[in-house]
This record gives sequence, C-alpha cells and structure tokens, in this order.
Amino acid sequence: VASQKAASYLVGGERYKDIGLRLTVAGVPEKALVSKPALDDVISTLKRSPQDQLYVLATYTAMLQLRKKLSDGGYIKAGF
Repeated sequence: VASQKAASYLVGGERYKDIGLRLTVAGVPEKALVSKPALDDVISTLKRSPQDQLYVLATYTAMLQLRKKLSDGGYIKAGF
C-alpha cells in the first residue's frame, strides 16, 4: 500500500486506529493519514474525493458494514 504513493489514506470505522498504525508501520507518512471513526463520515469524505478511482481495504466485518451503508445510500447494488 505504501508503495502506491497515494496523496492521502483515509482510515475509518471501529478499528481506524489499528489500521492507521499498520499503515504507518508500512511506511505511509502519518501526515497522509486522514482519520474518520464514523463510517458515515468515511462515505462523505469518499464522495468529496477528486479521484476517479478509490481503493478500499477493509476487514471482513467493516466491509459488510460499509457495503450496507453504501447500498442504503444508493451508491452500490445490495448483495455481492
């Protein structure tokens, strides 16, 4: 992940501190980390992103929670 040289890395959800630490250990500069503990704030931040392409790395539980919120908001289709 650190080798991709992204402008910023958004970490959020229940385990945002753990993921932020893992990214820092992997070489991501701490100043590049953007923390949003609430998934609703994560989605709002993603919506405002100027990027054409976004990558989401999530634990299984977080992925289920995020997919539910994205589906409820009409951003993705429900299911897999």
